[in-house]
Amino acid sequence: MATKKIEEQTTEELLKAKKTHKTVIYILATLLLIYVCFVIYSLVFNVWRYGVESIIVPLMVFAGGMPALLQIKTINKELKKRELQ
Repeated sequence: MATKKIEEQTTEELLKAKKTHKTVIYILATLLLIYVCFVIYSLVFNVWRYGVESIIVPLMVFAGGMPALLQIKTINKELKKRELQ
C-alpha cells in the first residue's frame, strides 16, 4: 500500500492517524511507567543489577515515541492550515 503525502490525505484520515499516534505514545508511556516502577522496586529491595537494559529500555521508548510526536505535530499543522482555508 502506497503512502500518501499528508497534504493529499482527507481530514478523516488525518484524524484517524493522529488518534493512532496518540495511542502509540500512551502505550509507550505506560511501558516506561511500568519500567520505572520496576526499577524503584528493585532499588528498594536491593536487587537492582545495573546492566544494558538500564539504558536500552528508555532509549527504545524514546526512539519509538519521537516519530509519533513529530507526526502528530505535522498533522496538527495540516489540520490548522485546513481550518484557516
